[in-house]
Amino acid sequence: MLKTILPLAFALSLVASPVFADNEVKHFQGVKPASLPEALAVFSDYNKQLEAILAKGELDAVDMHNIHELTYTLENALEKIDDELDVLSEILEDVHQATEHGDTQTAVSQGKAYLDMSRQLIE
Repeated sequence: MLKTILPLAFALSLVASPVFADNEVKHFQGVKPASLPEALAVFSDYNKQLEAILAKGELDAVDMHNIHELTYTLENALEKIDDELDVLSEILEDVHQATEHGDTQTAVSQGKAYLDMSRQLIE
């Protein structure tokens, strides 16, 4: 029995990911986008990288390590996008409130700011 377990244990130790060695997960900073366009570009690029790894089918320890690293940047990008969408929502609310109060100056200025920012999402 011991002759069967030792080679199996050795083989498993060779494929164990360095990320999970000693039951300690290493934490990475990841890319932290500074703007909405940068966050969207990073989000797109890192999604493609994740898709390519997952398309391989069966994942090995290196793949798992790479996915682990990718998730930090994806989380940072999503956080930036979420923050920017909160700002966008506030700007749109300013437009909405301006229309209710007949404030054409705010409707125009905030409407333009809204469009400029929203175009970053769709263009």
